[in-house]
Amino acid sequence: MASEGVVFDTAGEDRQFLRDLAVSTIALLIAYNAVIGAFPVLRLPENTKRCAWVLSIFSSCVCGPVCLPYVWRYVFQEWDETNMFQDDEVSRSLVTFFFAYLMVDTYYSVMHYSDQLAFLTGWGHHIFYMTLFYMALKYHFCIGIMTTFPLEISTIPLSLGRVNPRWRNDLAFGVLFFLTRILYHGFLLERWYNMVAPPLTLWPICAIVLVLHAHWMYSWYIGYMKRLKNGKGKKEEGEGASEKKAGGQLFGSMD
Repeated sequence: MASEGVVFDTAGEDRQFLRDLAVSTIALLIAYNAVIGAFPVLRLPENTKRCAWVLSIFSSCVCGPVCLPYVWRYVFQEWDETNMFQDDEVSRSLVTFFFAYLMVDTYYSVMHYSDQLAFLTGWGHHIFYMTLFYMALKYHFCIGIMTTFPLEISTIPLSLGRVNPRWRNDLAFGVLFFLTRILYHGFLLERWYNMVAPPLTLWPICAIVLVLHAHWMYSWYIGYMKRLKNGKGKKEEGEGASEKKAGGQLFGSMD
């Protein structure tokens, strides 16, 4: 059970948060600059869109796989709504890591790719999730947040394809999106909706996001079938030109 995890005092929580925030921020800064340094083409002004997805590769590759043991245990094996409002060192560290990702991505959005961060899907997204994750750390529901991180798995092929078009795989993205952001998301919503007496009511947020995911899944499917029919592996010029990055969580069709 989650209650077997570490019991934190306030000072201990603060120390862990500052430690994890510092380590995560430094790691992300090093990773971003290493990629930009290794591939000078990304520094060109016309490649800001590709730069904007570099950090998303690292955040999704960390959060997606690391959360899976928690999902297996607390969602499938030992479901108990009280587990969603607990935390331990690993869950707090991973939530802090994603918080650091949002912070670093915001910094580089201002410095390197300001044209790629839209007001609602960029700034709004980052501020909302930074607030949510701060609340999760403060009120101890990091394991509940951990159970949502499988949604990041579909961001792996998406961000890889955005950074390097040769790595693009529309079908892999679509399949992973459907499995994680539609099927699993719907299952998690059912779990959260049927909580008897949760300290916080989380299911409305989950439901709203699922509706958005369903809309984006439909848009992706229409675009993918259109490209198959036309015998093209890439989106036609101009299609989806208005899409903007949402901090590693833009889940529309790949362009």
